[in-house]
Amino acid sequence: MSAATKKSKGRKKRAPTPPAPVRPPGLLARAAREAKRVLLPDGIVGRRVLLGILLVAFGLRTIGLTEWMPIIGDESIYMHWAEIVEHQGEWFISLLDAKPPLQTWLLAAARMLVGGDPLLQARLISVDAALLSTIGLFAIGKLLSSEGAGLVAAGLYAVFPIAVFQDRLAYTESMVNFFGIALIAASLWAFERPKPNWRRLLILGLLLGLGVFTKQSVLLFVHFPLLIALWRGQQFPLRSLTGCVVIYAIAALFFGVTMIATPEGPDTDWRNPALHRSDYYVTKAQLLEDPFRKVPINWPKLVRFGQEFLTWPILISAVVSLCYLLWRQPFAALALASVGAVPLFAQCMLLTGILYPARWAFPHFWPLLALVALAAVDVWRRYSQTLPSIIVKTAIAVAVGLAVVGPMSVRASEMLRDPLPFLRAGSYMAQRAHAGYGNKEAIEFLRAESAKGRWSYSPTRSPGRPATRCSPI
Repeated sequence: MSAATKKSKGRKKRAPTPPAPVRPPGLLARAAREAKRVLLPDGIVGRRVLLGILLVAFGLRTIGLTEWMPIIGDESIYMHWAEIVEHQGEWFISLLDAKPPLQTWLLAAARMLVGGDPLLQARLISVDAALLSTIGLFAIGKLLSSEGAGLVAAGLYAVFPIAVFQDRLAYTESMVNFFGIALIAASLWAFERPKPNWRRLLILGLLLGLGVFTKQSVLLFVHFPLLIALWRGQQFPLRSLTGCVVIYAIAALFFGVTMIATPEGPDTDWRNPALHRSDYYVTKAQLLEDPFRKVPINWPKLVRFGQEFLTWPILISAVVSLCYLLWRQPFAALALASVGAVPLFAQCMLLTGILYPARWAFPHFWPLLALVALAAVDVWRRYSQTLPSIIVKTAIAVAVGLAVVGPMSVRASEMLRDPLPFLRAGSYMAQRAHAGYGNKEAIEFLRAESAKGRWSYSPTRSPGRPATRCSPI
């Protein structure tokens, strides 16, 4: 045995160096990973498709955004509230009209941080809500079925005529629509496991609270967390029901702020913190006497509204899809109906019909798209294997898609070319399209008159429509 061998045998073997401990990902990293899992497709192809859908949705909602229609109706009120916040610091000014303040705060923040055209800023906030709604619909489809269903639902929303119309306006309904979609997606996510996670429940409660801080009509979605808890939390009922208590307690805090933060100012008999305007609803006595007294008046209006703003192919497809899903996925069908058809029928019963359906129906139409997406993907999975070739499969899929998407795309393009007829259609503005048509010309006229010298503003004494005349002096 050589000396080198003896020397090597005499050495003590060193213990292998233990691997460095792997640090668990931080809270933000885990949140980002979870958001990516729920809100995005897993593969690169699916993500590219979703990006394309978002680009279509963005384009249809921003082309000629301020030239498309002058300032309309309540847009001027909301922007004036933002101006008051900026210059007077009265952050709860909207509560004088029983409107929660979140939208006003966003408009005010845009004014103070960005500046520029206030109408463009206000409408872009609605566009942002629309893009988030598109992603939210993808998440709902993915959580209820698959990525394919999510992409179909998001694609339908991108060209949905009523959404293209409403998401271009600085009204609260685009945000209500987003919070409705977000609440359903967050409820499915929070109760994804049999034993719900407290962090997820707190996020869901915060979302509901922010929705209540946007508009009272978000309360039409308030039952959904409890519905999902009863369905998916049967193994741990106490944990699930306790979680619902926490969710609603958080939302109640936001509602409480709207109750106590109203600034001093003039009050009206119809202002109602829970209903916004009590004169928009039938009285309790009328409801007890005949709960369906307004249905014969409001239901035909809703049907005409759907015909003008949705198109018949998507309406018929949604009804067929609902019937199919009641057989194949009954809980998904009933859950979506509870935030779509049920609130719409409740509005038919409770609203006086002065302005109905106006814009209140809009946040409850997206479940139609989810129903169609879930049914289409399920039918494709079950029956596409029976088709003889890929060419036949593709031809059928394209034909069905065009039959549904084609009319919606045509209607959306009509709205973009000339929105005025749709202001009068289906009682959207109660036959009074009070938009700012002529404002620009009037301002130019006044500027021209002021160049001639001083002029006086002389309103008439008669009440009602503000007829005025201007004359140089």
